[in-house]
Amino acid sequence: MLRQFFRHRLARITSSGNYIPEVDGFRFLAIFGVLLFHLNGYLLAKAPVTFHDNTLTQAWIHAWKHGGMGVNVFFVISGFILALPFAKHYLHEGKSVPLGRYYMRRLTRLEPPYILSMLLIFAMQGINKGLAHSKGQLDNLGASLLYIHNIVYQTMSPVNAVSWSLEVEVQFYILVPLLVMVFRLPTIPRRLLLLLVMVLNAIAVVPMLPQHPLHVLGYMQYFLGGFLLAELFLEGLQERKTGWANLWVTLHLVGMWAATYHEVTLTIALPFLTVGLFYWVFRSTVWSRLFGNLYIRTIGGMCYSIYLWHYVLISLFGRFTTKLFPTQHYLLYFVIQALLLVPLVLFFSGLFYVFVERPCMDHQWPTKLWRWLRGQRSTAPETQT
Repeated sequence: MLRQFFRHRLARITSSGNYIPEVDGFRFLAIFGVLLFHLNGYLLAKAPVTFHDNTLTQAWIHAWKHGGMGVNVFFVISGFILALPFAKHYLHEGKSVPLGRYYMRRLTRLEPPYILSMLLIFAMQGINKGLAHSKGQLDNLGASLLYIHNIVYQTMSPVNAVSWSLEVEVQFYILVPLLVMVFRLPTIPRRLLLLLVMVLNAIAVVPMLPQHPLHVLGYMQYFLGGFLLAELFLEGLQERKTGWANLWVTLHLVGMWAATYHEVTLTIALPFLTVGLFYWVFRSTVWSRLFGNLYIRTIGGMCYSIYLWHYVLISLFGRFTTKLFPTQHYLLYFVIQALLLVPLVLFFSGLFYVFVERPCMDHQWPTKLWRWLRGQRSTAPETQT
C-alpha cells in the first residue's frame, strides 16, 4: 500500500517522459542538508539549555553548520536538468527547444507554488506579529514576488529568507538560452571553457568570504558544472558502470565533508566535488540504486515544497518542541528535535506539494483550468434557470 501511494500519489509528474530517478535522489541529499542546517541553527539559538562543550558536540555542530551547501548542490542539479534538452539538440541532433515554451514552462511550473507560499507566509506573519508589522514589509513582499529583493535590498527577504536562492535560480533561467550556446563549440574547447570559467568563478568568490553573493554570477561555477555533467550524461554515462565507482562516490562524500573545515577550500572545491559525486553515482550500481530508491527519490521530488516551507515550519513548531526533553547533550537533543520536527515539516510541506506543486507539474494545467472555467461558466446559466 505504501509503495503504491508513493508511486502513484506522490511521484513527480514529468512533461518530457525522460525521468532520471537519481536526480531526485540528489535533490533528497540537497534538501535534507538544508533542512538539518536550519534545524541546527534554530536549536542553537532557541534551546532552553546550555550544552556541554566537548569534541563530539563540536563535531556534530560543525557537520550541520555546512548543510546549507545543499543549496549549491541544487544549483548543479538545475544546470544539469535545464542543459539536457539544449545539449541533446546541439550535440546529438535532438529536437530544438522553443524558447517561448521553455520560459512558459518555468512560469507555470514554479510561479504558482512560489507566489502562494509567499502570500500565505506573509499572512501568517501578519497574524503572529500584527498588522503594523505586515504593512512595514509590503515592499519586501513585492520585491520578493518579483524576484528582485536581493538586488534592491542586498539582503535576504524577511518574508521567507530562503527565497534568496530562488531569485538566483530565476536569474539563471533567464540566462540559459544564452549560456547553452557553449554547446555549439567543438568538444575540447567547450569542456576547457566550462572548466576554466568554473575555476575562475570559484576563485573570484573567495575575496567575498565569509559573505556569499546573492546573485547568479557568484554561483555560475555550479550551474556550468551541471552543463558539463549533462554533456557527459548524454554520452551514455549511466551505461558505463564500474565497481570502482562505489569507492569514488565514497571518496567524494568524504572530500565534501573534509573541505568544510576550510572555507576557501570548500568554496573552490565544492563545485567540482559535486559534479564528480554525481558523475560517479551514475556509474555506480550500488549508489545509483540507493539514490534512485522509491522513497528517497519521491521525497527528493518534493524538494521545492519542502524548501519553500521548511524554514517557516521549523520556527512555527519549534517554539513548542524545543521545550520537550531538554538535555545538555546536544547530539541527543538534536536527534530528539529532528525526530519531532522533520516529520512535521515533511507532512505539511507534503500537503502543499500534493495540492499545489504537483498539479503544476502537469504542463497542460493552464489549458485544463481554462477549459474547466469555460465549462463552469457555460453551465452556470442553466443551473440558475
